[in-house]
Amino acid sequence: MFEIIYFVNNNGVSPLKKYINGLAKKSQKSKNTRIRFNKIGSYINILRTSIM
Repeated sequence: MFEIIYFVNNNGVSPLKKYINGLAKKSQKSKNTRIRFNKIGSYINILRTSIM
């Protein structure tokens, strides 16, 4: 299992979280965005559950 650490800048803003939230909103209307959003979610889940 991997520990996933999300980057947060000095203002407390996470660019990755902002990007993923933007994809989530846009994925309702765009098939390509929905695919990207689902792939990112799948990759994160794989990293969380992988045992090395």
